[in-house]
Amino acid sequence: MNKIKKQKLVKQNKRNQIVNKKYKSTIKTLTKLFLIKKANLNNSDEKYTELFQIKNNLYSLIDKAIKKKVIKKRTGSRKKSFIGKQIINI
Repeated sequence: MNKIKKQKLVKQNKRNQIVNKKYKSTIKTLTKLFLIKKANLNNSDEKYTELFQIKNNLYSLIDKAIKKKVIKKRTGSRKKSFIGKQIINI
């Protein structure tokens, strides 16, 4: 490989690393937010709708991360399963 191609690859790797980190950190943040909202849940409909909205956003983000190969398929399935079990235990 010549020098220019190597430099381009380094640039692309840095850019992709930033995007991948954004996906991973957002998934972690939403998971923590979901668990906090679940712990503070009262019997009000607003809280339930908010909780399900977070769940839907989290599922969507996990699916996008799998599609872009930021996380592996089984890891995404495990994360989604964990959230689903939390919903059942409400």
